Amino acid sequence: MKKVSIIVPYFRSYTYLMAMVLNLLQNTLYPDFELIIVNDGSEDFYLVEPILESIKIKYGADIRWINRKENRLFAYTCNEGADAAKGELLHFLNADTIPLKGWLKELVDFYEKKENVGIVGSLLIYPRLNLVQHIGGAINEDLNPYHLYLFSRPDFSFLKRNRRVLHSTAASMLISKKDFFEIGGFDDKIIRHTFEDTDLCFKVRTKLKKEIWVTPKSKLYHYENITGRTTSNSIRSLQIFKKRWKEHLFPNHLDTYEEDGFSREFLRRIKIKNFNFLYYFMEKYNLLDKKTQIEFTRRKDFKTVVKNELNYSIIKGIYPVVNEFSAMKLLRNNLVDDKTGEFLKRKLVEFLEKKNFFTNIYNFGSYFVHNNNLKEAESLLEFLVSFKKYLSNDIAGKAYFKMAEVENNIDKRIAYLKECLNIMPYHKKASEELEKAKKEKK
Repeated sequence: MKKVSIIVPYFRSYTYLMAMVLNLLQNTLYPDFELIIVNDGSEDFYLVEPILESIKIKYGADIRWINRKENRLFAYTCNEGADAAKGELLHFLNADTIPLKGWLKELVDFYEKKENVGIVGSLLIYPRLNLVQHIGGAINEDLNPYHLYLFSRPDFSFLKRNRRVLHSTAASMLISKKDFFEIGGFDDKIIRHTFEDTDLCFKVRTKLKKEIWVTPKSKLYHYENITGRTTSNSIRSLQIFKKRWKEHLFPNHLDTYEEDGFSREFLRRIKIKNFNFLYYFMEKYNLLDKKTQIEFTRRKDFKTVVKNELNYSIIKGIYPVVNEFSAMKLLRNNLVDDKTGEFLKRKLVEFLEKKNFFTNIYNFGSYFVHNNNLKEAESLLEFLVSFKKYLSNDIAGKAYFKMAEVENNIDKRIAYLKECLNIMPYHKKASEELEKAKKEKK
């Protein structure tokens, strides 16, 4: 039996870490493991150490921690944990996860039995929604990596199979120590805090010629991005990632969905990104095999049904289970017609009393700007400023500035910058950009 070193990077997630450690100790049926927690310069680690010491004594657990004062981000922290590891297998685990019964044993069993496997990932589930957060990744038509079946029900039959994927998240990732060091570990110098795990998967596939798998038998809850650091370097990291792997990037999302029983023609005509909504829609219209899917796409009222049902009724039907964070994902994926937009706008007003709600929507819009998803960014930011009367000057002004950044039409760009300066006259960058735009127009 191989020893597993579970490596947990830590940054400002005290309560989540404690819940994770206690659940890990209760639900890890695999007998030979050590837990290594690496502090990435978080100032609250003084609260963590005495509790870890108590847990270590109470459970007789093999727990160690590294208390680094300097913040070096995710990749460096994981590499530091790997350097200290004693196990033959490394498992990288986020602090904001809740491991469920047998999670690690299922990963190791799959790794040991499957030939030519390089990395094994887990099924990750949003804890309050009980919907899929991660079950492996694909590459879309824009050559961007993304999570498959986000917000799908985990009990869908096609999600119960082990699946080979192009990449998997390091929120729960098993790899041999030998392989990890042979490919140089995570890139902690160039790709910083986003896409390091995707980059690692591509190194495993191309340099070691090994496969990436996800087994849904290994299940964890994952709160996702509770430190709020994910988007800070995303534009630079994505650009570097795509440049580095341009010869190996190809769209495979339709192939993946076809393997799961979807008609390629149906997928192209539906044009929807979120398979949770799609599957509810398919159940309603009995579209659970390729033949009926193709027949449905040839209906005369196809466009009308899709617009009225897929983009509105389905959202309305599942909205009661949606929280603040997933409401933003609803916005991102479904701003497609007036009826849907108006419905979401009315529902989102209910969230106004929630702290930082509009700040988070603004951050989502910024995220799309950073990732060059300009059309999505513009839709989301326009939706945001339609709530102008509810917004703080800071958020509204920043939103207008971001809209100017993604706008190609010079007159609209000038108008957005003027709106920004009306709200935030002290916005130095907006003043500079307005002068540039005026000169460009001349």
